[in-house]
Amino acid sequence: MNAAAADYKRPPGLKGTTLHVIKFDTGSVEISPEDQAWLQAQAERFQSHPGLEVCVIGQADKTGDTELNKKLSLDRAEAVAAFLKATSECRVVPHTARQRAVPIA
Repeated sequence: MNAAAADYKRPPGLKGTTLHVIKFDTGSVEISPEDQAWLQAQAERFQSHPGLEVCVIGQADKTGDTELNKKLSLDRAEAVAAFLKATSECRVVPHTARQRAVPIA
């Protein structure tokens, strides 16, 4: 668990474990090499847990308007989900986006 995940406030009703919070540059959906390495390591661990389900939640900060942040949040979740699907056999359950209503920063 990274420091950002330790500080993460889980949305009400969401169960599970927050392993890692991936930080994106403002306005970006590019996963950093550091976070790609972390995701790859998790994908390798997932291989020994058939049937594992992973939920990815995308978020944005308060920069930008609501519609832009909604799209950015979803695009970020989709980028992480696509990476996991390409590198493991885990099932990525429908991912969601949060924007200004629950900003990460």
